Amino acid sequence: MPSLHAAYPVITYLFLAKQFPKFRLLLIIYLFSVWLSIMYLGEHYTFDIFMGAIYAMGAFLLVMKRKNIYKYLKQGRRILRLNQLF
Repeated sequence: MPSLHAAYPVITYLFLAKQFPKFRLLLIIYLFSVWLSIMYLGEHYTFDIFMGAIYAMGAFLLVMKRKNIYKYLKQGRRILRLNQLF
């Protein structure tokens, strides 16, 4: 928990769908087929799959928005230093 069997296809979908928008439907079919197979074969519960997907989307957002996050944190440090001076 979370299911990395569910997370890897989500990451694959997110990156490949961004690069190759024409293949989104094929990637969705792959994504759901992996999810159904790990549920059917008893590897994971539905909640594990859901949490794996959330985990993968969060990782994707952190990687794709890392520059904005770094800028935000850097500005926060400046504001904190100015507040400490007064």
